[in-house]
Amino acid sequence: MKKFYIGVALLSLLGLADALYLTIEHVTGQTVRCTILSGCSEVLSSPYAVVAGIPLAARYSGLAQITCRTSPTRVAIRLLSGK
Repeated sequence: MKKFYIGVALLSLLGLADALYLTIEHVTGQTVRCTILSGCSEVLSSPYAVVAGIPLAARYSGLAQITCRTSPTRVAIRLLSGK
């Protein structure tokens, strides 16, 4: 069970970092570097990347922050800190 909590915490932090990166790139208008696939900038600059004036990456950033603050992540932080 300890590995599950640590995995959830790491995935939520990774998702938060990715969402923040995409939000910053979208707001500043910079092109996104794609290392595996092509077309990342086209997706980020499409009209479907914004809903009600808010970039989807920013919305996901909020969801990732909520995930980072939920109990599985808090348990993982306690387990990693030894408390």
